[in-house]
Amino acid sequence: MSKGGDRLDKPTATRARAIFAEWLERTGDHRLAAERAGVSERTGRRWRALTTARRSSIAPRVAMSRTNLRAEPTRWVGRESALSGVRALFTQGARIVTITGPGGIGKTRLATRFADIYANDYLDGGAWLCDLSDARTEEDVIASIATALGVVLGADGNRAEQLGHAIASRGHVLLVLDNFEQVEPEATPIVSVFAGLASRAHFLVTSRAQLRLAGEAVWTLDALELPDADEEDTARILSSEAALLFVDRARLACAGWEPSTDDALAIRDLVLRLDGLPLAIELCAARLAILPPRELLARMNQRFELLVARSRGTTTRQASMRATIDASWDLLSDAEKNVLAQCSVFRGGFSVDAVENIAAGTPNALDVVQGLVEKSLVCAREAGAAHGRELTGTTRRLVMFESIHAYASERLAELDAEGATRDRHARWFAAEATRWAFEAPSSRTARDRLWLEIENVAAAEEHAVASKLVDIALGLALAMSTSLHPRGLFAREIAALDAALALEGGAAGLRARALAARATARRVSGKNEHALADALAAEAIAKNAGDGVIAVVMTALGAVHHAMGQTTEAERAYASALDAAARAADPAVAAAAHARLALLHRLRRCPEEALSHADRALRDYREIGNERMQADVLAVIATLHQSGGRFAEARAAYEAALAILERGAEPGLLATVLANLATLDHELGDLPKARAGAERALAVFRSLGIRRQEGCVLGNIAGIHAEMGRLEEARMRFEEALGLLRATGDRVHDGIFTAQLGATLAQLDDLEGAERMFEAAKQTLAPADDDPLGVSLEAQTTFLLLARARRAARSGDHETAVDLRAEAMNVVEKIADAAASDDVRVALRVLRRELGRPIPGGGPTSA
Repeated sequence: MSKGGDRLDKPTATRARAIFAEWLERTGDHRLAAERAGVSERTGRRWRALTTARRSSIAPRVAMSRTNLRAEPTRWVGRESALSGVRALFTQGARIVTITGPGGIGKTRLATRFADIYANDYLDGGAWLCDLSDARTEEDVIASIATALGVVLGADGNRAEQLGHAIASRGHVLLVLDNFEQVEPEATPIVSVFAGLASRAHFLVTSRAQLRLAGEAVWTLDALELPDADEEDTARILSSEAALLFVDRARLACAGWEPSTDDALAIRDLVLRLDGLPLAIELCAARLAILPPRELLARMNQRFELLVARSRGTTTRQASMRATIDASWDLLSDAEKNVLAQCSVFRGGFSVDAVENIAAGTPNALDVVQGLVEKSLVCAREAGAAHGRELTGTTRRLVMFESIHAYASERLAELDAEGATRDRHARWFAAEATRWAFEAPSSRTARDRLWLEIENVAAAEEHAVASKLVDIALGLALAMSTSLHPRGLFAREIAALDAALALEGGAAGLRARALAARATARRVSGKNEHALADALAAEAIAKNAGDGVIAVVMTALGAVHHAMGQTTEAERAYASALDAAARAADPAVAAAAHARLALLHRLRRCPEEALSHADRALRDYREIGNERMQADVLAVIATLHQSGGRFAEARAAYEAALAILERGAEPGLLATVLANLATLDHELGDLPKARAGAERALAVFRSLGIRRQEGCVLGNIAGIHAEMGRLEEARMRFEEALGLLRATGDRVHDGIFTAQLGATLAQLDDLEGAERMFEAAKQTLAPADDDPLGVSLEAQTTFLLLARARRAARSGDHETAVDLRAEAMNVVEKIADAAASDDVRVALRVLRRELGRPIPGGGPTSA
């Protein structure tokens, strides 16, 4: 054990002191020397004092490595896995390791850091940095390396071989060849000569493309670790590599600065916008001297003006992000420049077939794109990584860092008519998105491809709207609707349809279908009045657009009437839809109408008719091969079995629907099935399981922003709390649910849950509050021509009779209490004989339980 407090055996202490002496000599920093030697700072201070006092008598046991490396002026942040990964490549036998990546990603810093940390692995030959950024010819390369190594070459003979022999004479040596892309064609053969002559030499190369030499290993340097886009925890945001680098460099620009919670959120968004590129982050953080993080974020649309270095001594290529990308651009061929510029029209990544169809004037686009990938200007990634699950059909996705994308967009305006490229982009995606959405909607591959390309489809629609390409804009909006709607992204769906419908003209069929799609989106968002206006406008246009369009529009119109409680009008519209679908021989539209009729008859408590339509819809969807809609109909069938008390059949249908949905990305429908399954568990009395399922569904609806469904599930959770005796919790949940349902215009569920809130208040002995709720529920449900809703209201008002009975008993009026309980029992028996819904059956169970208890305060019971 050393006197400084570090526990070291004698051999370890000897080597540690040698390493400490070496690093103290190189840097003069006893803290860094202690870190390298693996001892405490206290030990380092003691060893420094001994070294200073007895410098002449202390000799390191290990020979000091020779190097021209200089200490970095700023602190190293992250990249530990990259350092260990590069070292592993050398220890596994690689002689040449090339670090590749785009400009600004930190290749040079990683290489010099590696040489710095592992210099002791090269004690006989040393670790040397050879900067090739100014070299342009073979002679320049040889001269730069010779100068870095301090080798004087003869005038005669093969100078590359001379230098190779000089390198070989140094034994185990590390050469860092930096900025190799500047001279890649000229310098690659030279490295091959060196490797052949110097068998113990290691070559660490930084380049934007690999050398393609025998025995070369490649380490592709990724961006710094980023925080999640939705992360809100300050500590987790600031612990990511990208945020750590930003904060470290920001403190250099603004001494004493500490990020606040709001700063952390802005830093999260900044480093995401900067793609985790170290150079971009450092340049941005330096601006903290005059702008806080939130204002820096607001200026990201002028990133090239913002990301400029102001410190002295910065190399030209690192002086700004523009200069860094300029250096890469200048090394491209004309074909590569043309394709890279045209790739800027893509949003959210792109596929090879999209480039081949959109890039003009490039006959070998595939080869050109591969060249851009090899030069680190375009990245190839697994498609599923962007959406959190494996996708079918497309396995590779091409993406560009945002800074490169912005730079390429500027170049596109210089090289070509930008509008022509965007026209090709819009027209190609309009044709493909229509095929994915409507020609093969039952194909999971087609659905996945449409969702994968949703940002490109959105960009295409924006251009079509701006260019007044009406039919293209309408077609793109409709295709987007088919992908956004199942995921519950109704606000975005409506915005896309709004933009296209704001244009005048267009084909009648396209406009009618777009209006019908917007009516559906508005309906499920709870905006029934606006939905009805859209559906009626679509009906007027559809008369001249063919039977297929009429069937789609009338189904949408029926659904709006249905949501508004106008079941007679809804049934009439659905019947028209079925007639039109039959004339058009369109089984998909007919299936949709049958599914809606099943829902209508379920609401009317006509189970046989409902099951008949649901079975027909399921059969049609199976013939078409549309799994997503099969799951939808299976969920309807499950609710019908549940209403009929066939609980085993109901569970089997729910589970069949879940089995389909868990294979795909349909979170909105998945949550709906989970919520319905929770009502089955509630009805069967498994309250903990019901609550867990409902809470899971609630979390999904909240994440998707589907407020109407969120309100419905909250109401169901409130009912579970009420039966569990948690009446105050139930009251709060009902009130929260009603706020959402009223905001979305869902009068039916508003009325149902208002009545259930009244029942909860009655159980809390707030009779006056309960009476107000029941009156409000009666007024809310009055426009709905639906007798079964009256049964639900009557069941809930029975709790008021029991509350009055309890009040009478407490006042000593037991006769009145018995009469009121008898009246309640009569209501329960009457309701039990009628066809009822699950909420009514749950209410009856609770009422019977209450009626079986003695009257408070003693006296006879009505049991």
